[in-house]
Amino acid sequence: MSINDINNAAAAMNALKERYEGFLNDADAQIAQRQGQYDALANDLKGVIRSEAAFEATVDPDVENPVGGDGGTYNSLRGLIDGSPKGSLVYANLAAGKTHYLDANIGLAGRKLFIRKTGVGDRPVLTPNVAVTAGSNECKRFTDLNGGLISISDVDVTMPPKVDEALGWHAFYYCLVENYLSPSVDFRLNLSKFTTDTGGTLVSANRGTIVNMSLHDATIDGPGFAVKQVGGWGVALIAKRAVTLLNGASLQQGGTIGVDVLENGGT
Repeated sequence: MSINDINNAAAAMNALKERYEGFLNDADAQIAQRQGQYDALANDLKGVIRSEAAFEATVDPDVENPVGGDGGTYNSLRGLIDGSPKGSLVYANLAAGKTHYLDANIGLAGRKLFIRKTGVGDRPVLTPNVAVTAGSNECKRFTDLNGGLISISDVDVTMPPKVDEALGWHAFYYCLVENYLSPSVDFRLNLSKFTTDTGGTLVSANRGTIVNMSLHDATIDGPGFAVKQVGGWGVALIAKRAVTLLNGASLQQGGTIGVDVLENGGT
């Protein structure tokens, strides 16, 4: 082996040593960075969970090419809910002065959904779409909250007309919320008006459902109900304050106060 070969081998060894030491330095830096991230997470675990478990976005049906995600915009309430984490606090801000359609049956998967007005103008209106299924008109609706809740504030709810006048409404599904698998429904209407034709309801207490209904500064207008199918199908707890009933409206259909309906006094 010549001197030149020896020098080349030594140079190669030195280069390899430098690469190895550089790798160790990089590894140490990455370990330190991840340790810092872990320490930050450990020191504020509750805050991180609280932040990650909250989702807020705007619904505006007229925005072209909306960018969703937390803090973003969606064209529909369904899109916003689908884009939010299951089990999270979801704040859906509906653009003022516009009608927002519930265009599919939506299961909440444990989400706590707060629907509210954003912007200047009249209250937004939430209206279910209607389809004919098995010989009846039925509304698209919220179904199976699975530990979640729905709170509507400063948003009006208007029930739609039939799409086929020759057919009646489905006994359970002329509603905004119904339940199939979950044991209970938690619902609140605040600073809002519910308008309906005959038999429409905010919540259907079918299939042995427990309904916790909260009404504050709310109006029910039309021959419908806050909750129906009480008694033979479910039970209801109705807490109310400053509720106005117009044009044949009632708080509940069916049930007996003190038996399967519990309701506070006053208005």
